[in-house]
Amino acid sequence: MGSPHLAGDDDRRATQARFAATRVDDATLDRLSAIVDEIANPTQEDPAAQQRLAHRFDEVLAETTGNAVLDGLIASVSVFGAQRRARQRRRAHALRERRP
Repeated sequence: MGSPHLAGDDDRRATQARFAATRVDDATLDRLSAIVDEIANPTQEDPAAQQRLAHRFDEVLAETTGNAVLDGLIASVSVFGAQRRARQRRRAHALRERRP
């Protein structure tokens, strides 16, 4: 299963990572690594669960930036991204139901 995020999310995560890189500690790196491992090796084929993991990764990364303005901007973008992903999940589900 591929990564559940959209291409535009890569730019957002890269920006967050640049801010977080100077503030990250070993414990946070361990948390992020564990989330990445879960995404890469899913225990279930549930796109919604994968999306929750990606969202948790984003939250940890955002916490690490220590930049309230950036966090606010990213949160507003994430809301729109979440709405778009929800629409895509509904469409994918509808397409699966149409298959014979």
